[in-house]
Amino acid sequence: MSDRELPSRPSLEQYKKQARDLARQCEQRSPDALARMRRNHPRFHALPMADAAKAPVSLTDSQLVIAREHGFRAGLNSRSISR
Repeated sequence: MSDRELPSRPSLEQYKKQARDLARQCEQRSPDALARMRRNHPRFHALPMADAAKAPVSLTDSQLVIAREHGFRAGLNSRSISR
């Protein structure tokens, strides 16, 4: 089940921007961003919040979280959002 629904006209560029923002928020140790990572990323799922806050977050990690929040098992690409 997804946290968010795809809009009627999804934009890959918008999702890339969201992923960059999420990665930046994780670098700043935002509790909300870290909770999203723990909820949607398998590598962060089992980590306690203190350990998740210390773990490095790549852009690829945040892209996976954005994709999973929209109900995709893997990353977003132009083919996946045109379904």
